[in-house]
Amino acid sequence: MDGARVSWRLQFALLALVWGPSFLFIKVAVEDVAPVDVAFVRVALGAAVLLVLAYLLNYAVIRKAGATTAVTVTYVVPVVSTLLGVIVLAEGLDWNQPAGAAVVLVSVAASQGLLSSRRTRRRSRAT
Repeated sequence: MDGARVSWRLQFALLALVWGPSFLFIKVAVEDVAPVDVAFVRVALGAAVLLVLAYLLNYAVIRKAGATTAVTVTYVVPVVSTLLGVIVLAEGLDWNQPAGAAVVLVSVAASQGLLSSRRTRRRSRAT
């Protein structure tokens, strides 16, 4: 059997073990608690887990790539969400949104050293 298939199947089984039982608990909980309260608790627990995961991933990026690279994610998120809104949700686009996206992308590129001249890059590598 192929190693990738075993890995895929194992991942799927783990997902089923983690995700599946929650539906059983919902049925039990709804008998004693209002459905709105159950939904609120599920959303709150999910948000807490994802918040911890985001925190850990952010600090992993800071350790591996540095703080400057990690903070660029914060600046690029509005650009990506606007682009997805236009493509997926067919939202309108005003003139200032692409202009703002250009400013953000140029600033991110400058902060990452992608806009410096070749001569400057050679000097910084030599030191």
